[in-house]
Amino acid sequence: PPTDQGDRMVVLGRDISHLSRRNQFLACASGVFFFSLLYGYLQELISVKICGRELGLFLASAQFVGYTAWSYAMRRYVGG
Repeated sequence: PPTDQGDRMVVLGRDISHLSRRNQFLACASGVFFFSLLYGYLQELISVKICGRELGLFLASAQFVGYTAWSYAMRRYVGG
């Protein structure tokens, strides 16, 4: 529904419109990073418990390196 409050930015139920655009970006990027690490940790926990693997946080580290490499490549390609 339309609101008369202008451009509000609500993240996880919290209004962060009072923050500067830089701090909004940092808050959102930090959230993505945190939940990505949480996802990787839980993924590793499941694979270690079910599959009996001994190498902890390998998948999370590989994903993080992959995301970083692709982000760098896309930034270079787009010209950001």
